[in-house]
Amino acid sequence: MEKEARVLGQVLAEVRATAPEDGSGYYIDGKGIVFNQRSEKLGWFFEYIDADAVRDADFSGAVAYFNHDANFVLGSLDNKTLGFNITRDFVSYHIDAPTTTTIKDLVIAPIERGDVKGSSFMFTVAKNGDDWEEEADGTIIRYIKKIERVYEMGPVSMPAYRQTTSDVAKRSFDDWVKEVRSQEEISESFFRRELARRKMDILRASR
Repeated sequence: MEKEARVLGQVLAEVRATAPEDGSGYYIDGKGIVFNQRSEKLGWFFEYIDADAVRDADFSGAVAYFNHDANFVLGSLDNKTLGFNITRDFVSYHIDAPTTTTIKDLVIAPIERGDVKGSSFMFTVAKNGDDWEEEADGTIIRYIKKIERVYEMGPVSMPAYRQTTSDVAKRSFDDWVKEVRSQEEISESFFRRELARRKMDILRASR
C-alpha cells in the first residue's frame, strides 16, 4: 500500500520544545493527527479523519523525523525516544530529542522561536478504509475511517494542512466514481425494466 503524508498547521499542531530541569536535552511535543477537523484543500478535495480511524492502526516501528527527512531522526518507538497518546480528539506525540548541536540548531531553536509550528504524519489507509462524497456545490470530501499503519510523525516547517495529493487518494476516488456510476446504471436499468413491466400489465388488463 502506498504511503500518504499529511501536514497539520500551526493552529492545530501546537508544536513546542521544552528543556528538562536536569538540562539533559529537549522534549518536543505536538499533535500529529486531529480527528473530525476539515483539512484545508488538498489539491482537489477536503478530508476528515474519523475519531476511530487509528483504533486498530499499527504504530510499530514508527519514527519521528524533522520535515520527513531521514537525515534528521528525532526519535523512535523501538528506542523509546518517541511516544504517542491517542485521545478522542487527536493523536499527540512526545519526542526525547537527540542532544546533538545539529538538532539543537536546526530543529529545537526554530521551534522555540516559533518558526516551526506544524506537524505531519505518514500513513496508509486500510482497504475500504475511506469514503468519498460530493456536496451540492461540487466540493469533494474524503472521509478516512480506518488507518492501517502510521510510519512517521513529527514537526515540520511547512505551513498549514496542505500537501501534495498522492496517487493512492486519486485511485480511491476513481474507484468511488466507478461504483457510483455503476449504481446509477443499475438503478436506471431497474427503472426501465419496471416501466416496461408495468406497461405490459396495463396492456394485459385492457384486453
